[in-house]
Amino acid sequence: MIHSEKQHQTLGFSVIPQLNWMIYQFLELKSRVISQDTQFSQHSINQTAQKEEPSNIDVNHIIVQLLNFSKVFTTKHSNHYHISGSNGIQTLTIPLEKGGKDALWQDKRVSYDHNWIKEHKNALQTAYGKSPFFEYYDYKLFQIFDSKPTYLFELNHQILTMILPYLGWSDILKSNFHSENPPNLLDSFEIPTYTQVFDVKFGFQPDVCILDLLFNLGPLSNEYFKKL
Repeated sequence: MIHSEKQHQTLGFSVIPQLNWMIYQFLELKSRVISQDTQFSQHSINQTAQKEEPSNIDVNHIIVQLLNFSKVFTTKHSNHYHISGSNGIQTLTIPLEKGGKDALWQDKRVSYDHNWIKEHKNALQTAYGKSPFFEYYDYKLFQIFDSKPTYLFELNHQILTMILPYLGWSDILKSNFHSENPPNLLDSFEIPTYTQVFDVKFGFQPDVCILDLLFNLGPLSNEYFKKL
């Protein structure tokens, strides 16, 4: 369930979203808030939603918008996520029950026949055990794993619920409401660098999941997004 790969160039939606995907969606959300066109749908991106005031831009609304974006920008919802290990990029796979690969996102059921939870915990410990803030967040993530959510989207939702408050998106989006200088959302963008565990060996590796940012920057993760 663990693979080492040289590089990934995808901008897709994973069960633990990629850093590049999160940055892109953050900039998209930021531009929507500034233009006062932010709409949050609790059911479908095709439904008309009511505009939200800044005070109502909370984590749950952001998660709904992220999941809506995932329907627009990707054709597949991946049960993989990528971390930066001692041998380079590692791909961790959350196994699905039979037929899960072709099922709708909301119908993909997680398989626990194989003890992937132990493997993922060990891989994360090996990769990020020496990062500055791993011990502040690892147990929160592991509690989600240990709860064994039935569906992949449940696992994804719980992980996003855990991570987003530390990224400070709600406060940043509120502060940018009515801004006179909306950001330019580019089709391609350069990911700002930060210190990673193995950057001396590999240089900065941008193609990792959002956990990499959290484990390495901790409470400064919100400052990272403020500078975008």
